[in-house]
Amino acid sequence: MAFYIKNFNIRDRDLWTGTDLVVGEMSTPGFALNEPGTNGPTSLSETTWGYRSIERTITDFHKNNSYDVGVALQGTFDPATKNYGYVAMVGSNTQATLVTVYNPSSPISPSNPNPNTGFFKMFYGDLWGKFLNNHLYVDFYADYAQTSSSVASTAVTTGTVGPSEHNMFKGFVSYTMPIFTIGVEAYTQKIDNAVLNTTTKTAEQATVNAISVWIRGGIVKDKLGYFLRYDNYNPDKKFNGDDSYSTVYTNYGSYDPTTKENFFTGGLDYTPAKNIHMMPNIWLTQYLDQYATTHTGYVPDNHTLVYRMTFFYTFGK
Repeated sequence: MAFYIKNFNIRDRDLWTGTDLVVGEMSTPGFALNEPGTNGPTSLSETTWGYRSIERTITDFHKNNSYDVGVALQGTFDPATKNYGYVAMVGSNTQATLVTVYNPSSPISPSNPNPNTGFFKMFYGDLWGKFLNNHLYVDFYADYAQTSSSVASTAVTTGTVGPSEHNMFKGFVSYTMPIFTIGVEAYTQKIDNAVLNTTTKTAEQATVNAISVWIRGGIVKDKLGYFLRYDNYNPDKKFNGDDSYSTVYTNYGSYDPTTKENFFTGGLDYTPAKNIHMMPNIWLTQYLDQYATTHTGYVPDNHTLVYRMTFFYTFGK
């Protein structure tokens, strides 16, 4: 265990009217950015979902950067009302969970980089808007990063695997009424040279598709609420179930192209006193092997079911 700083930055408010310049370690516009009182967005998916104590958003769970070291412009197109805005950011892609994909026996160089040093940069963009008297929120997000240079391999016909890179396009829409909020978050992500097909002896591009749908609301005002959510995740829609795969070249430590997932959570939110939440809930995750049923190593469909009691306390408010 160690002390870890996630946000450490300086902000030049209104570099020009309606736009802030931020330099340092900061939340990215992927899902977590929430900066009340600034020109940054305040209603991205994590804040609107509102139950990170139950489970992270689908983009967070599957390793989109929540924070990064870099420089960003966070702005609004209508400074007086702040109903429409944008974020443009360049980061070092230096998050704590990156997997090192380089040869530690050789010096770091453009042909042998360590991604944890931020050798390759990551580019983020976001457009957001509030409509229908702030009931409807719409957010469009994109990012791009190269994650490795060419690497030697004896398992491909050319002897080398080309550079790995990934880019994501995501949309998030929510609608809020006094008694409930519904939200949909969906993304597609392409990862070049992501996995090694040992049958065809080629490195393949993976296309990830995911969608999350949820609703939360109140039963008894300020005392009892509920939440329901369903996620569908396909790590590689191009996966060939008859072939064999081995090495994964992404810098996502938990990435597994072989298994699709369906996730469901639901529960109640009881507030016996201000800022104290008692939340009985469940997690249900279904795992679907993408290999053909006749393939060696095929694992039949399975699931995990967890019964949980979550205690959450908001301090300092």
